Amino acid sequence: MTTERRWRMRLTGKGFLSRAPEFLYTDKGVAIWKTSLVVRGRGEADEPLFLELLAFNEMAEAIAEMEPQKGALVYLEGRLHVESYLSREGEKRSRLVVILGHGPSPYLGEFGIRFGAPTPNEPRPPQEEHGGLGLPDRGAYRPHGEG
Repeated sequence: MTTERRWRMRLTGKGFLSRAPEFLYTDKGVAIWKTSLVVRGRGEADEPLFLELLAFNEMAEAIAEMEPQKGALVYLEGRLHVESYLSREGEKRSRLVVILGHGPSPYLGEFGIRFGAPTPNEPRPPQEEHGGLGLPDRGAYRPHGEG
C-alpha cells in the first residue's frame, strides 16, 4: 500500500466512533491508536461522512486508557489529511484521515479529544455562528464585482 498526502488542514468537530478502536505497537515501539468516526449531516438526506482517526505515541496510549467504545460520542481537534493509496486490487483510492494530538485545547483538555457530552459547567467551543465553525459571521458570500 502506498500513501500520498495531498493536503492538510486543522479540524475541530464531533461525531461518533463507527468501529471499535484498535491499539497496537509497531515493531519499532511506536504506539498507534486508530478507529473511524462518522459525522452525520443536519438534514435527513445528507450522506454520513466517514473519517479515519489516528493517534501516535503518548497520545495513543492516553486515549487507549480512556477505553472508548464503538458508538461513543467524541469531540476532537486534529489535522485533516487526504491520503491516496492503492487498494489490494491495484485501484487508486482516497480517504480522509484526522491525525490527533497536536497540543492542548482550551475546550478539549490536554490531548484535544473528549468522549461523551460536556457537563453543564464545562466550557464549550463556539458553535452557533457560521455553521458551528466558531467563525464570525461576515455576511453572505458575493462573487467579486457583485452587490
